[in-house]
Amino acid sequence: MILLITGPSGAGKSSFIGRLMDQDTRLAFSVSTTTRPIRAGERDGVEYDFVDEPTFDKLLAEDAFVE
Repeated sequence: MILLITGPSGAGKSSFIGRLMDQDTRLAFSVSTTTRPIRAGERDGVEYDFVDEPTFDKLLAEDAFVE
């Protein structure tokens, strides 16, 4: 099963997800891949997987993404 939490920036999604994951160890966080530059405080592989555009295109060609 996939549970999708959406909302605008600053709505509390991360806080809500953290609480859900604290309560149910069966849940896992899906880390999205992005080509945008890493921002202050972000960690590669935690908030996002940061890749360059050629790497993203290669992953896309290999059907590496679910969405």
